[in-house]
Amino acid sequence: APDYIQIDITHMNVQKLAYGRQKRISGIGGESGNVFDYVPAAIRRDGEAYDIKIRLKGDRQIHYEDINKLSYRIKLDGDNTLWGMKVFSIHKPRARNYIYEWLLLEMMKQEGIITPEYKFINVSLNGKDLGIYALEEHYGKHLVERYGYREGPIIRFSENLGFRDYRYTSILPYGKKKWMAKENVPATKRAVYLLKEFVRRNTNVRKTFDTEKLAKFYAIVDLFEAHHGYLTKSLRFYHNPITGKLEPIPFDGHYNQEKHYLLEQGLPIGESFFIAPERGVNPDP
Repeated sequence: APDYIQIDITHMNVQKLAYGRQKRISGIGGESGNVFDYVPAAIRRDGEAYDIKIRLKGDRQIHYEDINKLSYRIKLDGDNTLWGMKVFSIHKPRARNYIYEWLLLEMMKQEGIITPEYKFINVSLNGKDLGIYALEEHYGKHLVERYGYREGPIIRFSENLGFRDYRYTSILPYGKKKWMAKENVPATKRAVYLLKEFVRRNTNVRKTFDTEKLAKFYAIVDLFEAHHGYLTKSLRFYHNPITGKLEPIPFDGHYNQEKHYLLEQGLPIGESFFIAPERGVNPDP
């Protein structure tokens, strides 16, 4: 039987979540604006209770259109973790093509690529059985330390300017409060500079990335036809403070969904700054 969690949220806070959902459905905050706010709640599992903060999550309608199949982001308060995770999301398996995302990530994990935990659990909310959910770990020190690495910033491209403008959009660390603190700014700047120099065509793949892990990442993505996972908007990188290189972290593979997404965006199939040198950088100038 799968693991389970029981989530308890007061009526007032359920209403706050519902209000955020209605704002998102109505388009308040822009087409992709995040109007979801955290509310306090609790998780119970195996007789243990954990204080948490919870909010709705997801840009696509599949995450919030059905009141009985909502997606959530959860943060545990204090020093508590659950299954070794401090922050994670839960969503219905259909949102990530059922078993395919799990299979993709399992192979990434076996090849030594830093990979968020992804598992299936049973969820109940205020006593109502919501059925099976997929649990996906968020990005932080618990993730990289599980692989025996020293903590370092995990960065991504901001989506605020859209896919076409990745060369001009900002590069952000996860856990901005921590990684933009004075003592951590140098580490964050090193990671961001490395990726920016690559995008600006001032350096090459070998000087920027752990090429063995990057090659494995792309090979596995191709094997699973999970090409949504190498769109620029889906890429996440860990800056390894020992090697000084960036390492890929797989996310949102979306088996066989690449064509549909790219056609909607008016982009050529396979578009990515790695595989379109004229829009990005030459792999090894």
